[in-house]
Amino acid sequence: MRLKALCMALSRKLKDGQVLFIEDFGIDSPKTATAAKLMGVFAGVAGFDKLSYRKNAALVALSDPKASTVKSFRNIGNVETKSVRDLNPAAVLKYRYLIIENPEAAVAIVATRMAKKDSTKVAQMPKKGRALKRTVKPAKPKAAKPKSQSEQNK
Repeated sequence: MRLKALCMALSRKLKDGQVLFIEDFGIDSPKTATAAKLMGVFAGVAGFDKLSYRKNAALVALSDPKASTVKSFRNIGNVETKSVRDLNPAAVLKYRYLIIENPEAAVAIVATRMAKKDSTKVAQMPKKGRALKRTVKPAKPKAAKPKSQSEQNK
């Protein structure tokens, strides 16, 4: 259910044009100034103009989170970084924009999560020819209570 909600949230962001795919940030050493410059460059992309000043502006999804990239973005107040493995519908919908690093790997990670979910569903299904047995107990009729002396006199 959560995986379906995540896919729906990602689809909605993509449909609304709020997803930006980046091949690599290229941050080798942890510097907030470098990350701030990148956010300024991203704000120049059509449709991402509110990226630089809006609260809860962007969620940066990293397929392979590097310490230098995470440290660079963590001091920017309107940006949060998460691993693609840790994405959830609430986090995706909380932020206006979604920036995904290395989209091929990110799609592979989400596809793997979906395949795991599908394989567990198949394993839980009964085999063909075997129906689930349910036992239903028939409802017993309620016995009438004997009336007390005071109720019979009324």
